[in-house]
Amino acid sequence: MTAMNTATCARWAGVAAIAMAGLLAPTAAAAADGPSVRVTRHGAGRAVMEVADKTVTVRKDVSADRSVVTLTTANDHLTLIVRRGILSLTGPAGDVTMKRGGVSEYGQVLALLQGSEAAARARTLLATVTEGPDTFVGQSMLLTRTLLESASGSSKAMTRHQE
Repeated sequence: MTAMNTATCARWAGVAAIAMAGLLAPTAAAAADGPSVRVTRHGAGRAVMEVADKTVTVRKDVSADRSVVTLTTANDHLTLIVRRGILSLTGPAGDVTMKRGGVSEYGQVLALLQGSEAAARARTLLATVTEGPDTFVGQSMLLTRTLLESASGSSKAMTRHQE
């Protein structure tokens, strides 16, 4: 019985590895009309996605237990880290950490996002990414855009994600 369970687990692990390799293989994933999102796999379970235009670079490093998004312009940078239900933002205007249900910190998060040139430009860039929520890259970029749009009070990305 144990040998059968081990064989079944090994088979499913193989299927999962093949699926992840297909999702995370180094590619440039974008339609002709949108910006190119470069995806690079760094070991098992870790991927880095990057999309840029002339004004901003969005880099998202995703692993099993965290997501680190770095937004960079010539004059500004902002780092957003999501790990185990905790959101941390770091930039020139300050740092804030918000735990689940952290209502008191929400105003600080909004202020950092609203005051960041990098966040505003990234929001605009990510709105042009044509990968949909049915792909790993599209889902990841859409969730980042949703977080950035939350500072403006309306999130078209959230509506698209829910469709």
